[in-house]
Amino acid sequence: MRDERVSVLVVDDERFFREAIVDILAAEGFDCEACEDGEGALKLISNRTFAVAIVDVRLPGVDGVEVLRQLRAARHDMRVVMLSQPSDQERVLEALRSGACDYLTKPLHDEELVLAVRRAAGDHTIERDSVHLRHRVDDLATHLDDFNLDLSSAAPADRVRVLHQGAAQLAARAVGAAKASLLLLDPASGQLHVAAAVGRDLPIEEMDSVMLGNGLAGRALEDLSAIVVEDARAESLFADDLSPARYRSHSFAIAPIAIGERGLGVLCATDQSEPKPMCHEDLAVLRLVAAQVADRLCAAEQRGDPLAIETELGEAFAEDLPEALSGAFDEPLVHDAAEGTATEPAFVESGDSTAVELGEQHAEEMALDLAHEVADAARIVGDAGLHDAELARRICDAMVHEVEPASLLREVLQAVEIELGADPASIYLVDNQSGQLVLEASGARGLRTDYERLAADGGLTASVAQRGQLVASSDPESDPRFDAAVDAPTDGRAGPLLMLPLQMRGKTIGLARIHLPGGASVSARTGEVLVAVLSAAIRNVFLYRSLLESIEEVALARREARA
Repeated sequence: MRDERVSVLVVDDERFFREAIVDILAAEGFDCEACEDGEGALKLISNRTFAVAIVDVRLPGVDGVEVLRQLRAARHDMRVVMLSQPSDQERVLEALRSGACDYLTKPLHDEELVLAVRRAAGDHTIERDSVHLRHRVDDLATHLDDFNLDLSSAAPADRVRVLHQGAAQLAARAVGAAKASLLLLDPASGQLHVAAAVGRDLPIEEMDSVMLGNGLAGRALEDLSAIVVEDARAESLFADDLSPARYRSHSFAIAPIAIGERGLGVLCATDQSEPKPMCHEDLAVLRLVAAQVADRLCAAEQRGDPLAIETELGEAFAEDLPEALSGAFDEPLVHDAAEGTATEPAFVESGDSTAVELGEQHAEEMALDLAHEVADAARIVGDAGLHDAELARRICDAMVHEVEPASLLREVLQAVEIELGADPASIYLVDNQSGQLVLEASGARGLRTDYERLAADGGLTASVAQRGQLVASSDPESDPRFDAAVDAPTDGRAGPLLMLPLQMRGKTIGLARIHLPGGASVSARTGEVLVAVLSAAIRNVFLYRSLLESIEEVALARREARA
């Protein structure tokens, strides 16, 4: 696969090597610039950003190791690969101690050079994305503080309006969208009405309402499924019906608002301020916002405030999606032929756009203590959002500071154990040969332990491993599917339990299970936050291992060539 214009800086005083490196990398799709010394390199990085630099250890004037230090000081996220002669071993070691990520020995092998740059670029991407996600979680926590402050300071007569408009504004800010809408369900009529909108010229009272189950917003709420589409023009369901004047980006995300299995409404966002499509990270952030809005709507309802305004309102995407899309889906977004249900959590990919379906099964099919969660919703309002954001932030911190898989997962699970009081928190991955779940990592509290291997076809564990369901229960033993031999830790003592599917490329590749202390309040919303961030951590682990395999292949090729 060709690289998507990764920027590479080449610093070598020998013209032959400098031009050869640029030619080789440019042919592979890299965007290269070159110079002959450290002074030229520092000038280039002052005007643009490079993901990778290739620096010769022998440079005129300031030597390559010092240039490495200066580059890293100016652009700490840039990855540096050193070029050396066979006799430069001491300089290479000094360079590695100073922050170089790899080195190559002249004369260069084309494939070895490309693999080294790809590894360095992949490492750069991991850190960049992790830092970006951490910043987004920090921003969301700040926006939630503002949202809560506005609600607490609003007069009683204005509270519902402030809640509705604040929810739409929070969604827009969280995903950087120019347009966002809050639709709420009227249970009596089965219609979704626009309660608030941001960035739209058409007054909401002039928009048409949507029936539950119709259109994208109605389908998302009916199935309790989140949807992200990167480019509707590339999606066969939309291509024939698109009206380019409707919206700018052709990309959108929809997240259902629900307490347990009770759907309250949806949040919709489109037209990001940056020229890029909505992605899975945007959808995850929008889902976090939807969870916070659900808590506040539930609290408002318990105070006696109406959840939806009484007048005829309209559809959030009336300006953004063509009317013909209202019946675009003739089949459920997710369908299990064996069960005949349409609410299974899954990833559904189509062409260049992806619809992410993350829902909850019916109460009788999941170990969710929904009654407890709804009763506690008012009590945890204000605290739950900040708690979940802090939990996600701690996990993102671990992903930024640790790269090696064992250390990364240990730090991640320690953060989960500390924040939730869990013992233990563990991650299992599916063994493709045996079909069993193999323990990949556990937290370090060490008071209780989990099994090294688990059967993937028994107990509540099977619901997660085989069906991709999220299990959140304060009393798992009351569920008829519970099997202590599989679902409890090694001491056999069951307690409040969170079990989460870990997913990659549309498949459940393992699970995380978190044994909570007795009497703990179990929130499915916390589980949804953890599904997103723990799946991201596992993806980082797989990418790191893939890079190591590439390094080993290069080392083997070197040894064979020398032999």
